Parts: sequence; structure tokens; C-alpha cells
Amino acid sequence: MYDFRQTFTATVCTILDRPLPPCRSLCLSAKNGCEAVMKKFGFEWPENLDCGQYPEGQDIDGVMCVGENKTTDATTPVPIGNYPLGPISFQPDPPFRGIQRDYGFVCPVQFKVPKILEYSLKVGEKVEKDCGAPCHMMFFNENERKFSRVWVGTWAVLCSASCLFTVCTFLIDTDRFRYPERPIIFLSLCYLMVALAYVIGFLAGDSIACREPFPAQVGIQTVNTITQGTKYELCTILFMVLYFFSMASSIWWVVLTLTWFLAAGLKWGHEAIEANSQYFHLAAWAVPAIKTITILAMGKVEGRC
Repeated sequence: MYDFRQTFTATVCTILDRPLPPCRSLCLSAKNGCEAVMKKFGFEWPENLDCGQYPEGQDIDGVMCVGENKTTDATTPVPIGNYPLGPISFQPDPPFRGIQRDYGFVCPVQFKVPKILEYSLKVGEKVEKDCGAPCHMMFFNENERKFSRVWVGTWAVLCSASCLFTVCTFLIDTDRFRYPERPIIFLSLCYLMVALAYVIGFLAGDSIACREPFPAQVGIQTVNTITQGTKYELCTILFMVLYFFSMASSIWWVVLTLTWFLAAGLKWGHEAIEANSQYFHLAAWAVPAIKTITILAMGKVEGRC
């Protein structure tokens, strides 16, 4: 006499006249894993996927479904030939076990953009072509975005006012500001242009940093995507101003420290420092210009929202 205990998966081998719906447990499992992510991007769980419409499992009416989270034990011994067989345990495998694959990031159809714009979105080690990052709910929620927008906008206005005062003071009496103090004027000019770029971005909202949703398939709701490349002129102009004067301000800081060292450390006079001012201007304006032109030629421009 042998006592066998076998575990196997029951498989439907009959041709059915209708497709099997998913079980309610499978639908709820998918909803619990996806709904939170969908809400971050402004999407609600589809009404046609309401889990309440699916059966909980095989009931007395014989309704069958896929992915039932249930283990059924048979307690009646089943004979095989002359040998009795102990209780058989039917333990269905989780759905799609053994065929799960990691395809990496796949761009949702809502984020697709026309190929002519040459967008790309890098997620991990994979770069997805013709895919844009959404403007909303990507990294911050709406409250965080509103607070950061007001915070940056307020400081940009204050910076613009203070730097404009300094530049106007210089224009009224240029001879009053000589080296080594004069680099402070050019530094203020750079910060004025950077602050104005942020002020314009604050006033424009998402109209420059973000592109309107592109036409998609019927029934597909696309979203605003962050501007990339040089196809959008307003975004490109703001980038040029922001990048060029940010780089120039950093170099003028170096020039300011150098001129103060020449004046205080090496006891150079105003005339001696001013005689080399052309080299200061060459470094402060030419280097940022070359880098800006290079980035524009490569199309590595991206909006900030």
C-alpha cells in the first residue's frame, strides 16, 4: 500500500464559448499596486475596470474566473488501480508565474511626443526616444510646486531690485567705480539678468517650461510635458539668458577675488589692474558664450517647471 500526496495545478482544457473574466482578488491586487501611481500623474482608476463587476471565484452558479487567490483541498481519497491515493491538494499557481519579464521602462502613450521634436527620457539606464517627462506630479505634488514657485519668484523680484539699483548707481557715475571694485558691477549685471529670467518664468507659469498635450489616439488623454530641445523659441531664449549669465557671474567672482588680491596682496594700483581688464572681459564673456553655443548646437535644452 502506498500513500501518495501530490500537488499540481488544475488547468482548463475545455474550449469555452466566452472569455474568462479576472477574479475580483486579481483585480484588487492590480488596483492596489497601480492606483497610487496613476493618481500621482492625475489619472483615476478606469470605471470600466471596477473590481466590483468581477466574480469572487467559482460560486454555486459555476462562474469561473482567472487568478483566484484560493487553495482547495480534496479530502476524499481517490483510488488509482489497486492503490488508494491520499488527499489531493489543488494549489493554483499565481497568474503568469514563470513568464514574468523585466522589460525596463516603457514610455506610456500619454507621454508620447512627435518624433520631429527629438525628445528623450532617461529612466535608470534606459533612454526612451520620443518620450517626455510630465510637468505635473512627477517629483512634487501641487502644493509643493506652488510653494516653490512663490518662494523662488519672491526672491527673484528682490534680487532684481537690488541688482538694478547697483547697476543704475554705476551708470550715473561710472568713474566712481574703478578696479578692483568694478567687477562687482558686472557681477550685479549678471545676477540681474538671471533674476529677470526667473521673474519671467514665474509670471509665465507653465506656458514656457511646459508644452501643451500633443494629439494622440482617440480616447487617450495626453499630458503636458516638460519642454526639451530648441524647437520652442521662448524656452530657448530663457535658457540662453539663464545659462550664459550664470556662467559669467561665476567667472566674475573669480575676477573679483583676483583683482582684490592684486590690489591688497601685490599692491597693484588701479591703473595697472585696469590695463589688464581686457583679459578679464575676454574670460568672463567668451567662455560662457562658447559653452552656450555648444549646448544649443547639441540641443541639450530642457525646461524647468
